[in-house]
Amino acid sequence: FVEVERAIRIHWIRPILENRNDNRIKHFRFKESNGRIRDYFWYEEKKFVVIIEKINCEFLLISAHCVDDYMKYNKRYHNYRRRGI
Repeated sequence: FVEVERAIRIHWIRPILENRNDNRIKHFRFKESNGRIRDYFWYEEKKFVVIIEKINCEFLLISAHCVDDYMKYNKRYHNYRRRGI
């Protein structure tokens, strides 16, 4: 079921990234357990997130998926807003 929802929203990746400055898109950076820093673009209203990582001056799409764990992303977003990475 989740994969179907993801497939329906997959075309949102480009508009989310192109409109990353829109107030509806919550941007934050998160340092992963492997030490890599990733940028998250969370369209909270539609429960969808796009995750990218800068590698050698290029950005790589890491993932784009439906957000089931609202609390996890909300916590990361607010921690980033308060302290940064």
